[in-house]
Amino acid sequence: MRNNKSEKRSRWRLSLDLILLGLNLLLLLGMIVSGYSQLIDPNRLSWLVSAGLTFPIFAILCIFFSIWWLLHRPDYIRYSVITLLLCVYPLRTYFPVNISRDVPKGGIKVMSYNVKGFCAGEADKNSKCRDILDYIGHSHADILCLQESGCPPQHKMRHAIDSTLRRWAYRDSVRLKNGNEVTICSNYPLLRKQIILSPSPSYASIIYLVKMGKDTVAVVNNHFVSNAMQQTDKEKFKDVIIEPDKDSTKQNIHHLARKIDEAGKQRAIQADRIYAALKRLGDRPVIFCGDFNDSPLSYVHFRLTRLLNDTYTRSGNGCGISYHESGMYFRLDNILASRHWNAYGARVDNTIKASDHYPIYCWLKLRHD
Repeated sequence: MRNNKSEKRSRWRLSLDLILLGLNLLLLLGMIVSGYSQLIDPNRLSWLVSAGLTFPIFAILCIFFSIWWLLHRPDYIRYSVITLLLCVYPLRTYFPVNISRDVPKGGIKVMSYNVKGFCAGEADKNSKCRDILDYIGHSHADILCLQESGCPPQHKMRHAIDSTLRRWAYRDSVRLKNGNEVTICSNYPLLRKQIILSPSPSYASIIYLVKMGKDTVAVVNNHFVSNAMQQTDKEKFKDVIIEPDKDSTKQNIHHLARKIDEAGKQRAIQADRIYAALKRLGDRPVIFCGDFNDSPLSYVHFRLTRLLNDTYTRSGNGCGISYHESGMYFRLDNILASRHWNAYGARVDNTIKASDHYPIYCWLKLRHD
């Protein structure tokens, strides 16, 4: 009798293990697909844009499964280990771990910050604007790239904004459609600029040639096409995360995915245009800043890092979440640099919460080798 009970228990455990293993294999496949979705142009398979955003979910679940197998069935853990090894590249890109190094003499500080129109039109806008200006004014950035820097002339803080930006000897702003604006502030002379428009005229990449001593460096300030999430869309996203069992969840996911995928297709076109422009620069030092409006595992990021290095991947630590509103936590902001630069101390600073983005900064030093 005991043997029968023991056999039934063993069969039940084996059945449960096989079910869990099947689920685990599906999750591992999802991790691989989402991790390498960046390789495919969204204009060929647009659904991969949304798939790339799910990578951290698959990664976390796969790590939990690894712990489970380690404690209960160590022979099954090999599947998770193989997958984690296959996904080293997306894991390092999404969650880098680096040993910090001191910034050498002669390094320059570069900062990129989406300032959300200096919070014009928001509640407590003057207070938020002061916080942003105080942060920028004390940043000691040698090169500062701002996105969504447009602000109405009648804004009460307009004089304070202009006064803060005048701390840099060289400045330029490009005003795009719908009042969107990108601004660069530099301690080094701006020689000339080239505007690379996106499929949406409200977004663009601006290439500046900047004189740094004996070197002429290309500095690119970018604002990639937004997912155009309205407040209602953000509420739907929050519902999906907090209450996934609601009847409306499936409909909300489809609605959000369509918006994200369509914007991803436009960003891909924009990335291809700026890639071609960078290739035409030849072997010139490049600094590339901006709001990508997409994750580090996107086609945009992958395309541009065929030419440039991600300074956060090279010298930062952790996820580096730079967008923090309405439950949407992603690293949307980046600083890339050509092989001519060594990167140090890249960081997303979450101490300043006035905008819906956190600023990202790093130090760069020309190699001259």
